[in-house]
Amino acid sequence: MSDPHAPAQPPASPPPPPGAGRPTRAPWVVAALAAVVALAAVVALVVVLVGGDDEGGSDGDAGGSDGGSDGGTERGFDSPAEAVTFMVDRLAAGEGGEAAEAFAVEPVVAGWSYEAQAERIRAVSFSTWLPGASDGYDEINEDVRRGEIAVELRTLVRNVLAPERDQAATTSLGDDVTAEELVDELSPEPLSELSAVRVDELDRSEAAFAETLEQQADVYGADELRMVGMLLDTAEGQVMGGAMAVRYEDEWSLLSLSAPLLGVPLNRLVPVTEQEYLEAVASALGSDD
Repeated sequence: MSDPHAPAQPPASPPPPPGAGRPTRAPWVVAALAAVVALAAVVALVVVLVGGDDEGGSDGDAGGSDGGSDGGTERGFDSPAEAVTFMVDRLAAGEGGEAAEAFAVEPVVAGWSYEAQAERIRAVSFSTWLPGASDGYDEINEDVRRGEIAVELRTLVRNVLAPERDQAATTSLGDDVTAEELVDELSPEPLSELSAVRVDELDRSEAAFAETLEQQADVYGADELRMVGMLLDTAEGQVMGGAMAVRYEDEWSLLSLSAPLLGVPLNRLVPVTEQEYLEAVASALGSDD
């Protein structure tokens, strides 16, 4: 799951530190981890899908800690799996604002390092967050972060409700498709059948994999990052997706929705059977032999 706010390019492979041998597939691992935290290049400064009950008394409370600015709240969870399950359950309940609470906002913005990010990917883009040089910049970055979360949830909903559509492409109206049909396609009722069947942490033994996660955690001032795969039940069948989770002290929350180790494109869900999902997880956890 580079940052989740700009198209990231895989960093140049530096010489390994003394005593830290890199496996032959390390560049692939680094590229995969760089991609997991890239989001769409164009992100509106919106604060939709964020809000909810200030008392945080909904189902699925884990850590239950509230945060965020006046635009909404965020929660801490005991594990990445709890954060994913909370997000999915809230979407199924028709509570998109609460689903957004599974994502980290304030700690990510507070820990963000412009310099570390620029040095990591050797570049910046127009969508890179502003340096944390003032409270005003932090407020802008928080709104950008919430907008990115809204975009991720919107894309997830579209993938669940209209899996046959290419969400990265424009759908043109014509004799075979009308605006009314597209609206009906996104009717929220089928979301009630959405549930998380499995959430599996993805880890690899290579030093390069751990090093890449540690470097990206440093960009956000986080204690730890983990990649997870998720198998979801939908009204149309089962789909596979993934997420990057972030830990600050003893609380987990979500950073982005992607799992390149599973071969899942950014912000996409892939139709699978449970057996196919388990095989993908086993492959992601496998050795490099």
